[in-house]
Amino acid sequence: MASWYDFAREIMELSGLSCRVNPVPSSAYPTKAQSPFYSVLSKESIKHDFNLTIPHWKESLITCLKQF
Repeated sequence: MASWYDFAREIMELSGLSCRVNPVPSSAYPTKAQSPFYSVLSKESIKHDFNLTIPHWKESLITCLKQF
């Protein structure tokens, strides 16, 4: 699992960019829509239902960034 902060930090690191990424709580961006305090997207059902092997998100990010 990764937060948006983790994801952004990994992009910066893999890209070799020197930019500071600061974690920001959701409360800093109020919206009319309510969202749960903690929610994650599980890939367990799709893995089971379609007999898939899904790589770790960092591996997929590396593959994606290599295209740019």
